Amino acid sequence: MPLPLQSFLKNISQVVLLENVWTGLLILIALWIGDWKVGLAAMLGSAISLLTAPLFGYTKEEIQAGLSGFNSVLVAIALTIYMVMTWQTVMVCLIATMIAMPLAKAMQTVFRRYHLPELTTPFVLVTWMVLLMNQQFAFLKSSVKVLPLKHGTTIDLSQPLHPVVAFFNSMSQIFLVENVVSGILIIIAFFVASRWAGFFVIIANVLSMLFVYVLGTDAMAFNHGLWGYNLILTVIAVAVTFRNLTRYHRYLMLVLVIVLTPMIYGATATLLEPFGIPILTLPFIIVTWILLLARQNQPTTHQL
Repeated sequence: MPLPLQSFLKNISQVVLLENVWTGLLILIALWIGDWKVGLAAMLGSAISLLTAPLFGYTKEEIQAGLSGFNSVLVAIALTIYMVMTWQTVMVCLIATMIAMPLAKAMQTVFRRYHLPELTTPFVLVTWMVLLMNQQFAFLKSSVKVLPLKHGTTIDLSQPLHPVVAFFNSMSQIFLVENVVSGILIIIAFFVASRWAGFFVIIANVLSMLFVYVLGTDAMAFNHGLWGYNLILTVIAVAVTFRNLTRYHRYLMLVLVIVLTPMIYGATATLLEPFGIPILTLPFIIVTWILLLARQNQPTTHQL
């Protein structure tokens, strides 16, 4: 397979913190099945980053590993979903997709001293920026109702729960898609890249679903898979991709992720609801940083 095509697909697989061509291909197929617009957006985001990454100081190794493009892929997907498409909107979306790359580079410079990865922070910040700036421009429209929102949170326990559907929706919601078949392909993609990733994702997602059920989660949010996608990313980050950056035992990390991620997600949902902006992957970022920073205060000789 040509190197540019490998990098193109790795831009997509790195969204789930895994570097694997076939994982990227399976995920891309899953996105086209779930929503062709999302599949197309992922391809455009990956292509744009591939063409422009050298201009923003990314090394050949970073580009080949897909590290330059995964935030651009997510930005392209999110804005495709949230924005009402006009030629002005398309122009802004293309610019935003490129902005994610220098922002990621800037964050790498800042976070390097703390031994932290920037993760999907550029994606979150750029997406929020575009959604918020819409309020100041007549020709930019989105489906997100930003400020002011005044209403209380309602929790509906009367609807039936569909745990199997919720399980696979959690997988596809990583890419802002809700589709069971897409979720099945994405979990297969995890196993293709790493059996540990697939194993931990399944265990953590099932236990986390049980955890939020016991706490009394809203049925619709549960069925749509909204409680799971941040958890899945966090599990892969701390138990697989950045395993060498923590001294905690792998299974202890799993337990911490299972309980902490839903708690942070719930708090973030309440915090952001009055502003009307989507949560995206913010809980994943917060929990991963907490656990990676916590290990830095551990004695170097201490092993669990």
